[in-house]
Amino acid sequence: MNRKGEHRELLEDARRQGFVRLRVDGVLRESEGLEALDKRRKHMLEAVVDRLVLKPGLEGRLTGSVETALRVGGSSLIAVTEGTGGEERIYSEKLACSPCGLSFPELTPQGFSFNSPQGMCHDCNGLGSRVEIDPELVVPDPRSASTRAL
Repeated sequence: MNRKGEHRELLEDARRQGFVRLRVDGVLRESEGLEALDKRRKHMLEAVVDRLVLKPGLEGRLTGSVETALRVGGSSLIAVTEGTGGEERIYSEKLACSPCGLSFPELTPQGFSFNSPQGMCHDCNGLGSRVEIDPELVVPDPRSASTRAL
């Protein structure tokens, strides 16, 4: 969310849901000491779902954290990896790329079939060849065509 306001209700709701840490305007903050924000400025609030050191045996916890993050984040989440200098990666269930605005329709078997309008090539209409007119074959000698017109 990137809106102006104190966001008291949102902060209280995050505490009630058990989120101990929040990222407010890109800075990690403890949710307990955070009562209100500057109402004259726009704020970006993000819930920190979990902090993990990846090692064997954490698959269940990682899966639960990803599911929670997708639920809270409206089908998208941001993963920050500290080993690569704090690189952020955005993941989405919406088949869309938030930064560039590119989105794709839901994948279906028809999308992989040339016999279906959803899967056919738009250039050849699924036929494998294009019907084109070669101007040089229609008028083999353009000089002779122009002299006949006079």
